[in-house]
Amino acid sequence: MRPETVVIFVHNLLGGPIGNGDRRLKPSHVFLYTKVIIALSVALFTLCMFDLRKMLYQRDLVLSVIDLLMLLGIAATVFAIQLSTLMKYLHKPKESIVQCLEDMDGHLYALHNRHDPARSLSSNCAVGFGGAIIISFGYLLANVLRINRINGFVLGFKVYGLFVVFLAHGLFLVFGNQILQRIRYMAKQLDKMVATTKRHNDTVTEHVSMRFCRDLKTLATVQMQCFRAVSNLNEECGLSNITMYGECLM
Repeated sequence: MRPETVVIFVHNLLGGPIGNGDRRLKPSHVFLYTKVIIALSVALFTLCMFDLRKMLYQRDLVLSVIDLLMLLGIAATVFAIQLSTLMKYLHKPKESIVQCLEDMDGHLYALHNRHDPARSLSSNCAVGFGGAIIISFGYLLANVLRINRINGFVLGFKVYGLFVVFLAHGLFLVFGNQILQRIRYMAKQLDKMVATTKRHNDTVTEHVSMRFCRDLKTLATVQMQCFRAVSNLNEECGLSNITMYGECLM
C-alpha cells in the first residue's frame, strides 16, 4: 500500500474530507461514519466543558483563560474540518483531488514527460503526517507533568485536535504543491515547444506542425484539469483559507 493511501486513510478515519477514489465505499456509508466521528468529538468536548470551572480556578486565571481559548479554537477548527466532509457528501462530488492529479499525469505522460511529479507525493504526505505526529506528541510531552484527573480530558482533546488540524492543513499544502508542480511543468513544456518551433522555423513540416498542435491541445486539457483540481481541493477541504490560496495559485 502506498504511503499517500495510508495517510489519506488515517485522515479520513478522523473525519477528514479528502477522498482517495475508492469506489467500494458508498457516500452514504462515509456520511454516516463522519456523523459518528463528529458525535464522538462533541462528546469528548462536552466532557471537557464539564470541568470548565475547575480548569479556570485551579491555577492562575490568565493561564487558564489562555488554555480555554486554545481549547475553543482547536474545537472550532476540528468541527469545521469534519463538517466540511458532510457538506461534501451532501453535494455528491463526482471525483476527488487524487483522481484529478492522476488524470493530469496521464495527459502529461503523453508529452514524453521524463520527470514524474507524482513521485514526490508519497514523500510529501509522509512529511506532513510525521509533522502532525511530532507536533501533537511534542505538545503531550510538554504537558505530561500537568496531567491529572481534572485536565486529562482537556489535554486529550487538544492532542487529538492538534493532530487532526495539522494533518488536514499538511495534506492541503501537499496537494496544492502537487498542482503547482504540474503547472510549472506545463510552462516548461510550452517554452520548449516554442523554442523548438523557432529553431525549425525555416523547415517546419506538416508533421512538426501537427505534433505542435497536438501537444498544445494536450497542455490546454491539462490546464483545464488544473482548474478542476483546485476546485475539488476547495470543495474537499472546505477551510476558509483554501479558496484564497486556489485563486492565487491560478
